[in-house]
Amino acid sequence: MKIKLIAIDMDGTLLSNKKTISTENIQAIKEATAKGHVIMLCSGRSHEDVLSFLEKYELSLPFAGSNGSIVYADEQKIHCSAMNLESAASVFHYLETEKLPFQIYTNKGVFKEGSFFRKAIKAYLTAPKIALPPLPIKHILSYRKKVPSTSVRSFDELRCIEGLEIYKFFIFTPHPEKKEDLLHSIEGLDELTITSSSPDNVEITGLNGHKGNAVMEMANYYNIPIEDTVAIGDNLNDASMMQVAGLSIAMGNAEEEVKELCDVTTLTNEEDGVAYAIHKYILEDEMRKSRHYSHQS
Repeated sequence: MKIKLIAIDMDGTLLSNKKTISTENIQAIKEATAKGHVIMLCSGRSHEDVLSFLEKYELSLPFAGSNGSIVYADEQKIHCSAMNLESAASVFHYLETEKLPFQIYTNKGVFKEGSFFRKAIKAYLTAPKIALPPLPIKHILSYRKKVPSTSVRSFDELRCIEGLEIYKFFIFTPHPEKKEDLLHSIEGLDELTITSSSPDNVEITGLNGHKGNAVMEMANYYNIPIEDTVAIGDNLNDASMMQVAGLSIAMGNAEEEVKELCDVTTLTNEEDGVAYAIHKYILEDEMRKSRHYSHQS
């Protein structure tokens, strides 16, 4: 049996729309790990947030946070792709000038521009309704409770923090026109990876801060050939890991662009699509191959 590395996105993939992990998905993960496979979570969330989910569900898994900018295995950091500080400063100043609400994920916790939540809610209330996901205000407020953040008024405050590593900027942009303007302006800066995990956000990381790189780093750590990796996801920030994985699986609720990238499609996140994919494309496939080899011998 070939050991597989299975990289699983969280929001829209492993998590239900209520931000919970189903019993079926947990059981499938445990079955796969019991057979020797390595399951990793690969999320756009901060590493503190990912770790809190693992602790809540009593799961001990390697993981990557901030879209792959920070990678953990065996309870230690094995890789990070921090942003160049000058590039980060340019992003900060642009967002500040444009009065866009943003947060910064770092190795010293999550920072936010001073009025992030007030600006985010105002942006939602004034955005075209057709562009909005369901209940974003509730999500914004719940995020404030789950992930503590520190207000920062200038980039100079960040420069003064010894040993600071900046992993990701999360910008809330429910206005399609403002999002397009932001993308157009930021694309001119060097050494950045720009993506999105929802219609209402833009996510900026360092040049190698993407999920594809995280999967390659984890595969290297466990000595698993890249052709024996599997990626399961639903949104544009998952595209890089779909492109490097040996088998790419789109969720039934995935963006069409992601489905086109992938080899196969599973059920939706509301239908335990992760559990279905693990059983159909990994565990059951192994059983078929095992029977085939036993018949040959």
